[in-house]
Amino acid sequence: MILMMGTDPRGAGGIASVLNVYQQAGLFEKADASLFYVTYVTTHREAPPWRIGLLWVTAVGALIMARIRRPIQIVHVHSASRGSFLRKSVLLWLARGLGCRTVFHLHGGGFQTFVEQQLGPLGRWWVRETLSHVTLVLALSERWRDYILTLAPATRVEILPNPVAIESTPIRRPEPGRILFLGRLDPRKGVYDLVTAIAAVQRTLPAGSPELRLVVAGDGMGQPWPNSLIGQESAGNSSDWAGLVRLKETNNWHALRCLCCPLITRVYRCRC
Repeated sequence: MILMMGTDPRGAGGIASVLNVYQQAGLFEKADASLFYVTYVTTHREAPPWRIGLLWVTAVGALIMARIRRPIQIVHVHSASRGSFLRKSVLLWLARGLGCRTVFHLHGGGFQTFVEQQLGPLGRWWVRETLSHVTLVLALSERWRDYILTLAPATRVEILPNPVAIESTPIRRPEPGRILFLGRLDPRKGVYDLVTAIAAVQRTLPAGSPELRLVVAGDGMGQPWPNSLIGQESAGNSSDWAGLVRLKETNNWHALRCLCCPLITRVYRCRC
């Protein structure tokens, strides 16, 4: 059995999106338990702090009970930065103490900032020790692999880009000027700059050029800043705010001309 642990797949954000793709592909189905199967344990969801703490304690108990009941080949932990890393690091050490092989799957785009600017010497030591003692670290790109190896040179690191569900949807002719931003609506993802840039570029295009339309979709629309941004520099006239969408809903967007990766810090090497 593989025990996978991480945030609630029903939530929002990058880790939840990855888990939704896994689920859609049937990873959590126990069709042939004679080979292997994956059991998922939720360690975190958006909730008041006391509920988050209770859920984490429950996840610790689930790990211990699962190990008592049956052999666990691998404990695979999905983690971001800050509190997510601190909670998951304890689970990794516990799993190692229970005799399980461990996989640390890093998703946090702010991990380097977290380590270098938000932790003291003791915290950085904890990060290095945790990475050095897991069986395998999964990084999303070459950049993150290289950074992890600078922190803990003895760590075994493999690159595993985020999965994409390939749908058998007929290809539609792209509409000129249609651009999609699909990701968390957070200033760290660059959506501030993108909305402002689309409006600025639109004003400089020669007559007869296709109108630029930016479709902004993802979680985070509940924050006040997107609405204030819409009213600036005609940004609202060149942007459609779709809000939070689920994976199956993106199949309606095959007519879009361009996809913008939601990143300021370059994490992926994009191939188009």
